[in-house]
Amino acid sequence: MAHYYFENKPQPSGKGGNKIASSLHYSYICRENKYANIRGREEDLVYKASGNLPAWAQGNADSFWKACEEYKPTNYRAYREFKFALQEELSLEDNIAMVMSFIEQSGISANHAYTFAIHDKPAAFDDEHRNIHCHLMFNEKIIEPGRALPADMYFAKYAENKDGEATCGYRTSREFISKQKTFELRTMWADIVNAKFADRGINASVDERTLLAQKEELLALGKTEEAEYFDREPAPHLGSTYRNPKTMERIREKIEQLENCPNDDCYNFDDELNEANEQDRKILAFAKDFLLRKIGKQIQHEREKLFAEMQANKEETEDLSYAVTAGDLTQRLTILADAAVSESKVLLEEYDKIKENIVKNDYIEHKAAYNALGDDGKIYRNLRIDYSKVLKELKAAQLARDNAQARAQNLVGDISSVADWQAEKQKYYAAKEEVKTLLAKRSELGSKIATFKGRLNAPEMVKRVNEYINEIKENNKLLQEKAKKVYGKYILKKKQATRYYEVMDELRNLGTSTVIFATKIPPALQTYSKILGTVPLTELDKITSEKDKYYILQRNKKDGSALAVKLNDDIKLGKVPVYTLTLDKNNDGKETVKSAKITGKISTYAQNDTLKKQSSKGHDYPILGIAIERKLTELAAKIVEDNNIRIDAYWNEEHSVVHDKLQEAEHKLSQGWSL
Repeated sequence: MAHYYFENKPQPSGKGGNKIASSLHYSYICRENKYANIRGREEDLVYKASGNLPAWAQGNADSFWKACEEYKPTNYRAYREFKFALQEELSLEDNIAMVMSFIEQSGISANHAYTFAIHDKPAAFDDEHRNIHCHLMFNEKIIEPGRALPADMYFAKYAENKDGEATCGYRTSREFISKQKTFELRTMWADIVNAKFADRGINASVDERTLLAQKEELLALGKTEEAEYFDREPAPHLGSTYRNPKTMERIREKIEQLENCPNDDCYNFDDELNEANEQDRKILAFAKDFLLRKIGKQIQHEREKLFAEMQANKEETEDLSYAVTAGDLTQRLTILADAAVSESKVLLEEYDKIKENIVKNDYIEHKAAYNALGDDGKIYRNLRIDYSKVLKELKAAQLARDNAQARAQNLVGDISSVADWQAEKQKYYAAKEEVKTLLAKRSELGSKIATFKGRLNAPEMVKRVNEYINEIKENNKLLQEKAKKVYGKYILKKKQATRYYEVMDELRNLGTSTVIFATKIPPALQTYSKILGTVPLTELDKITSEKDKYYILQRNKKDGSALAVKLNDDIKLGKVPVYTLTLDKNNDGKETVKSAKITGKISTYAQNDTLKKQSSKGHDYPILGIAIERKLTELAAKIVEDNNIRIDAYWNEEHSVVHDKLQEAEHKLSQGWSL
C-alpha cells in the first residue's frame, strides 16, 4: 500500500515567538544560500520550481520571498505551506506532474505566487525504500490580472478609494484556513495520486483519512458507537528526537527486537530501558506502536491478496474487511507469541546438544590421550572408567569392613548378644575379602594403565597428545561461540514472546473492536462487518432471496424460521435491523425466503454493557454456539508472505506543534515511513 501524508500549515513561529522568515524557509526547502550545502542529511533536492512571480522579481523566487519579508505588514502571514508525500512507485516526472495538477486544481496556479521543492531521502526505518515528499509554499495574496503592483505595494494591506477602486495591495485569501478546505485538499490529493496509479497500471492506492478524521466524521453522522472504536491513543510524538542518529538507531534496534533477530549478536543490545528516562519510554512505546501498525498492514495485505485470488478464480467476492481491530491484532500476536515460544524451545534443545559436545577442561588431556592412542584409545578409556569404578567400590568395601569390625568389638563380652556378634564377624570377613579382591583388581588395572602411560610419555606421543589438546581447545572455542549465539537467539525469542504478550495486554485495555487501522467507514452492512463486534458475516450461513442476501444469526428448528440480518442495510448508531424469516424450500430442495419482517436490531460493534442492554430489552441473539475459526488464522496458514509488502505509519500528526528550529518544518513528514 502506498504512502499518504498531507498537511496544511500556516507560516510557523520559532522559539522566540517570531515567525520563521519566508526567505529563510524558501532557502531551506530549495537548498539555496546558507542551506546550499547541508551536511549530515541523507537527503537530496531533486526538483524545484516557482510560478506566478511578478515582473519585478525577474523570475527569481529568492528575491520575491525576500521582498515579502521586507514589505509585508507586521504580523502578516508571509506564506502558507502544503507538505505532502509523493510515491516511490512513480517516476520523478509522474510525481512532478501530480504536483502541477494539484497546484492547478487547488486554484494556486491561477491566483497565487508559489514555490515548490521535491526532496528524496531514505525511509527512516527501511533503507530499501524512499521517503519522497514535496514542500509547496505560496503567498496568500490573490493576484489581479491587469493590475501589476511593485514590491512595496504587492504585500501591502488591501485598500479602496471612495469609488470602490483598489488603491493598494491585493486581497488576502482566507480560502485555505478552514478544516473543511483542508479535508477537501486531502481528498483532492488522494484522488490525484490514485488516478496516476490507475493510469500507470499500478495496483496501489492511498486514503486521505486518519483514524481521528474518521472518528470525527462518524460523530458528525451521529454514529457515536462506531466512533468509540477509533479512539485509540497514538504513539507519543518524538519531536526533534528523530534527528539524532544514535536515537534513530536505538529506535531501529528496538523495532528489530520486537520483530526478529537481525543478526547473531542482536541479543547483546540492552533492551531493558531505564524506566526513569522519559525519552526511553517514548522510544519503547513508539516501537510497540510501529509493530502494531505493521502487523495491521500485513493483515490487510493478506486480505487484499485473498480477495484478488478469489477474483482470479471467479469466486463470489466482496471486501473482506475495511478495518483491522485490536481483536484482530491480538489474534495475530497470539500466533506470533506461540511461534516465538516454540522456537525458543527448539533453540534451547539445540543449545543443550552443543553444550554436550564441549569437552570439560579437566577432561581435555584424557580426551587427547584417547585420540592419540588411536584404536587403543577406547581400551585405555575403558580401563580408566573401570579403575574409577573399582576405586569407588573399594572405598565402600573398606567402609563396610571397618564398620562391621567396630560393631563386633562393641559386642565382645555381652553373652546375650553372641548371635549378633557372630553376624557382624561374618560381615567383617566378607567385607575383608571384598577389599582384598578389589585391591587385586585395582593393582591389575593400575598396571595396565601404567603401560599406556608409559606409551604416552614417549616423545612422539607427547607431541601427538599436545596437538590433540590444541585441536580440542579450538573446537571447544568454536562450539562455545556457537552455543553463545544459539543461547542469545533463545533469550531473544523468549523476550519476543514476552513483548508480544505485553502488547496484547495493552490491546486488551482497548477492547477487541477498537480500530487500529482502517481504510473506509462502513455506511451499511457489508460482509466484512461483524455481529456484536465478534462474528464476521462471512462466518454465517447465507440465504439469497431475489436481490437480497440474508445472513442467519439463529434458527428455530420447531417452526423452521430464522433470525437474520440483510446485506447493505444501513448501519445506524452501530446497529442494523434483525429480520424474522419464514423459510421454505423450492422444487430443487434449495432453501428460500418466503417472508421477511423486521423484529429487532443488533449491534455491529458491541461490548459487554451493550450486550447486557440488548438482553434486557429482549433482543438476545445467541450466536456463541457457532464454531468460528477466525479468518485471520486461516489467512496466516494459506497465504505466502510477500517480501515486497509496504507498510505506512503516521504518528500523532494532528497534535504536533513546532516550537523551534527552521529544520523542524519538515519534522512531520519525517515521522512517516514505508516498509
